[in-house]
Parts: sequence; structure tokens; C-alpha cells
Amino acid sequence: MDAVYISGPRENVEDFAKRELSLKQFDYNPINPIVFNEHMIKSKRMNLSTETLMKADLIALLECKGISFLEGSENSDISNLERKIAEVCGIPT
Repeated sequence: MDAVYISGPRENVEDFAKRELSLKQFDYNPINPIVFNEHMIKSKRMNLSTETLMKADLIALLECKGISFLEGSENSDISNLERKIAEVCGIPT
């Protein structure tokens, strides 16, 4: 099952969950950075800096076979960074 990273404005938590379910229906392994970050915080039992979480997200993105953008991603600095990294690294959008 190919992993696909979900990118979009981080305030749209419900949109991430919907896209995750949609990707699962097509037999993809969705990487939801919202869930991924929550898991990291819980497993470390501490607050992690935004920088640390962003680095972990980018490492996860680099392991994926594709990236799926949510509506409004073009207005998100984080999504635009993820888009550029995906383009430079040859990760299909």
C-alpha cells in the first residue's frame, strides 16, 4: 500500500480526516500530519516545538509515494513549502 501525505491548512482538521478516509477507500496509506503530530506529542509525553513537529512532518513526506492537497492549500505557507519539497524531490502531486 503506497503512502500518501495529506497537505492543507492545519486549521481544517475535519478536512484532513475526510481525505484520510477517502484515500483509505482507494487502498492508500494516508499520512495525516494532524494525527501524526498528536501521536508524537502523546508518545513523548511532552510538548514538542513547532519546529520539531514540522521536521517530523517533512521526514514523513519524504517517505511517501505521493502528496494530496486539500482545498485552500495554496493559501497555506506550510502547504506551499510541502508542495515545493514534493516537486524538488519528485513526489507526485
